[in-house]
Amino acid sequence: MVVDGDTEWGLITCDNDCEMKGSCGVVPDYPCDLLHLVTDCDRTIGAGNVFAAGGNASNKPCQIAGGRRYLTNEQPNLAETFSCVAKLGTSGYDLMGQALSAAMKPEMNAPGGCNAGFLRDDALLMVTFIGGYDYDSKGNPDLWADRVLSAKGGDPGAVVMVSILDPKCPPYDRVCELVKKFPYHLVANSDFGYLSAFEDATELVAEACAEFIPG
Repeated sequence: MVVDGDTEWGLITCDNDCEMKGSCGVVPDYPCDLLHLVTDCDRTIGAGNVFAAGGNASNKPCQIAGGRRYLTNEQPNLAETFSCVAKLGTSGYDLMGQALSAAMKPEMNAPGGCNAGFLRDDALLMVTFIGGYDYDSKGNPDLWADRVLSAKGGDPGAVVMVSILDPKCPPYDRVCELVKKFPYHLVANSDFGYLSAFEDATELVAEACAEFIPG
């Protein structure tokens, strides 16, 4: 599941241009003709992304099997679909702690919720943060960690946390502070790209999985 750090969908300026002109000059491929497909979940922080809009975003609905907001092994064209949902663009914010906290809410994962069925007692939860420094999320690392722990039955060993940004963890990096609260965590350097970070994360997941006892 891919979750963005935004409290809104798309770009208000483009939405207004779509209504007045039928197109957006700032983002030429903005999906003006598809605005009727935007749902309440698309506008809800913490919901899995299936339709991102804005600068450098996919600007189209992503076709996910079963109507879910996350990918499973039932998904055809997995790599292509993941590329679609992961292309969040450059028009939003970095409210990553707030987005994670919202994604963990029981009502978000309950039947009828935006992410219904995503959290499972028999599975590890791997959280990967990719973005800038989160200065503006509501709450704090302690609150966000508590939300995650509550969602995973209070078991910190059921969670793998990864941040790809700054391994120096400066005092203003609240995401790094959150990540380091969990025993299985990795803080990778974004300057080195994503490949090495995900290779290290794979080893960490294997280690956590070997110790994990399903709830």
